[in-house]
Amino acid sequence: MFYSFTRVLARFILRLFFRNVHLSGLENIPKNTPVIISSNHPNAYVEAVLIGCLLPFRLSILVRADVFKNPVIRKILETFHLIPVYRLRDGKNQMHKNTESFSKAIQRLEKKHAILIFSEGTSQMGKHLLPFKKGTVRIGFQAYEILKKEVAILPVSVNYSFFMHQQKSVCVHVNKPLMVSSYYSQQEVQKYNNIQKMTKALQAKMAENIVTVPINTLESFQKKLEDYYTNTKVSFWKTKTEQFLTIQKQIALLKTPSTSPRQNSSFLFTSLLELPFVLLGLAIHYATLFPLELLTKAFGLDREFYLSIWISLSLIFTLFFLMILFIVFPVKPAFLLLFTLCFSLLSLYRAFKHKSLSPLKNKI
Repeated sequence: MFYSFTRVLARFILRLFFRNVHLSGLENIPKNTPVIISSNHPNAYVEAVLIGCLLPFRLSILVRADVFKNPVIRKILETFHLIPVYRLRDGKNQMHKNTESFSKAIQRLEKKHAILIFSEGTSQMGKHLLPFKKGTVRIGFQAYEILKKEVAILPVSVNYSFFMHQQKSVCVHVNKPLMVSSYYSQQEVQKYNNIQKMTKALQAKMAENIVTVPINTLESFQKKLEDYYTNTKVSFWKTKTEQFLTIQKQIALLKTPSTSPRQNSSFLFTSLLELPFVLLGLAIHYATLFPLELLTKAFGLDREFYLSIWISLSLIFTLFFLMILFIVFPVKPAFLLLFTLCFSLLSLYRAFKHKSLSPLKNKI
């Protein structure tokens, strides 16, 4: 119940942070087959929120074990179906605990959950893939042995227009699945070789729909992308998935996508009737989301955690606000006020299109 409610609330929060969400490839999701989702991981746990909200699965997510140390945090994480994974950096004496974690993951597959694994094994902000760890395929092989049925490993590619700008765009593409039965072998030496082979195939399949930019040219790429959207008629929220990826890939290759110039309309409001809502949305934005961004920046964390912390604080604030709202007001006025506030924020972001409303200098 709490998981489902939070999922609905998270979908609204995502609309505050993403101008548009491109979702494609749903036809590639296998039917009546246990699914292990493998995703790239450039933006801490934002990918988990996106996949959990957008794909038609009840997710169990494998995450690094060190976040489970606090017993209170552990209880919260388990409520959201998170499963700890132990790495060498956690200590060799902890690695045996992965047997229990993998067993728990396979039990979730039996209960028709999908398992989400970040196959790179770590989060690093950037437009590139790190070498995949073999754990994703190992779990797939174990599940195939225990469940005695086909298991699909589903690569999901996530691309952001920008990482730290609010009202950026994101593309979530579901690639064609890799079936474990095509690689599985009972013979130990062949099994080991096939795990490596399937891991490479998984990374190659995901890479087909990842925009790759060298880390040393990322900021230059983002500046060119921003200039492109500013000076052309193309807008984030009207761009189709294929065009979204093509534009970024062409810019990454130092090519200029061909489009007609944008007509001068920096602040084009839908109508004068919407202007009061835009102004109200501006007041709400700077009274709530901007202070939360300042608080996020004060943590001084690595930049790949920036958006994750900001979204988390916004989710906590929203939960607290809803509690106060429905305590102070009767149900009908509370819903009316809530609708007005939400509509005002969305009107504001539509009016300003892809422009950042934050005075903080977030280059990427």
